[in-house]
Formats: sequence, C-alpha cells, structure tokens
Amino acid sequence: MILAPLAPLARLAVLLPLALAAAAACAQPVVRRIAAHPAAQAPAAAGAPATLYSTISSPVDMYLPDSGLAVSGGHSAASQQAIALSFTPAADATLTRLVLPLALAAGDRLGLAVSVRADAGGLPGAELASWTGLTPFDLKTREGEFQRCCSYVQVAATDAGVPLKAGATYWIAATGADDSDVAAVWQTSTSGKTGRPAVRGSDGTWTLMDATVLPALGVYGPLP
Repeated sequence: MILAPLAPLARLAVLLPLALAAAAACAQPVVRRIAAHPAAQAPAAAGAPATLYSTISSPVDMYLPDSGLAVSGGHSAASQQAIALSFTPAADATLTRLVLPLALAAGDRLGLAVSVRADAGGLPGAELASWTGLTPFDLKTREGEFQRCCSYVQVAATDAGVPLKAGATYWIAATGADDSDVAAVWQTSTSGKTGRPAVRGSDGTWTLMDATVLPALGVYGPLP
C-alpha cells in the first residue's frame, strides 16, 4: 500500500510518508520476535495472564509492513504527531504488558514513548503510566525493502502494574518527544478491526480520527 504524504496539522489523520523510510537508521535494534509474544486465546484462570484487549489476529501475521499511522517528534521532518487507541476492559484487571509494532522510519531511535491514559470525555486524558526510550525496529532493511512481519516493541509494567476497572475506557498512546526528530510508524493490524484512534499534533490537542483499520496492539495482564 502506498501511503499519502503527511500533510499540515489540518490533516493530521493521515499515514506516515514512506519517503521518510529512505533515511531510516540501520543500527540493529533490540526487538522482540512475535513467536514469543504473550497473547493467549484461551480464557485465563484467576491471577494468570489474560488478553485484556487486542487487535492482533495471528501470532505470525501481526501487521502490514507497509502501512501504519505516523508517530513523530517535535523536531521531525514531518509535523509532530501522537496516536492513541482506546479500549474498555470487560473485567477488573491489572495491565502488566503491552505489545505493539513501532517501526523507525527516520531520526532518533530513542525518541519514542508509550503511555497508558485515562479517558477524558472520549479522548486521552491523564497519564497513568509511561515508558520512554523504547527501541523500535527499522521500517526498512538495508536493501530498502520493508521489514516483513513480525518484530515488535514490548513494554512491561514494574511493581504492581496498572489497575484497570471493568467498563472504564483507557487509552494506549504512542508519542514522540518534543525535542526528538524521531519519525516512526505504528503499523496497521492485519485483523481488519476498525475504530477511531485519537491523534495529537504539536498544539497538544487530542482529536478523534475518522474510522480506520487500527494499528496492531496487545494489552495483557492478570485478572483478579
């Protein structure tokens, strides 16, 4: 899929310009392979890890390598942009792990952050937990081809994890630092699941995008 160029803030709900991929860093990142990712299809026993939310349909076919939503820092060649996905747990739970494919197209490899946020009137609100200095994998190979599925970024909550309440809405946000030139792609899920991600530009305001196929995301943790 050839994606549209990233336009001014009035059109933030667009996909990353893949022309940026030509400048992708070639260092070997520390990434997790999907063969080891913790998604579980069977219902979990009390206290055991459970899938709290997921747009990942297959452990060997997580995302489209040439499609996704832009996540960029304040000094990137494109306008700064953050993306967030919402989910509502069906039961009280504790978030202990996130899996999402964040691919570096250009710039600072350590300029990305992922956070768990409360809901504020249908948009991302207060930050409940965050992880910085993540290590994305390269969007393209040294030969200029898109990296095939599947690599991903995995973050694990420390201490007791992030408590979640049944029926409450939460957001998982991927952001680029204000002082970073990072340009990354949160890659599109192969599940075909659609929804309305939230997008935030350099003005700091979250808005809802039009309905689209969602990026790949897995949210995991034990049930009471």
